[in-house]
Amino acid sequence: LYLGQWSPDSEWFTFEYNRRGHMLYQLVAVDAATYYRAICAMSLADYDSAIADLNACVENKISPDDSRFSRALCYLQQGKNDEAKADFDALIEKGAREYEARYYRALILRAQGDNENALADLTVCVDNGFDLANSCYQRAQIYFDLGMEEAAVADLEASLAE
Repeated sequence: LYLGQWSPDSEWFTFEYNRRGHMLYQLVAVDAATYYRAICAMSLADYDSAIADLNACVENKISPDDSRFSRALCYLQQGKNDEAKADFDALIEKGAREYEARYYRALILRAQGDNENALADLTVCVDNGFDLANSCYQRAQIYFDLGMEEAAVADLEASLAE
């Protein structure tokens, strides 16, 4: 990998990419505003455009953790739970934005009927103080589903205390 140079107007930069074994050689130009354009597209609910830009960010390692997290949120908005879960799994495995990723993964797991793993993710969130009001509320719903009323009430009380 050789970092080339910024464009004269600082809108983009280039770098040379030589894949291992010289199987692929490219001169790549990266738009410095790609990530921010994706965030704007997300705010306008243009998830397809946002995902396209975020794919480029992840591939080119432009804020890769934030890009992956934002892409997962776009997938969630589109109902593409498997794609979103894959991004959340990757973040959790890396230890990046872990509690946020666990929270959203728990929502997916619950929707897929996997209450056990959803409960485990939400418990990690609660134990680490991540967004206690929402984490406790979501966990209480699972406890109710599982017939664990006392635990559900305790979490609802904790949620309301926040």
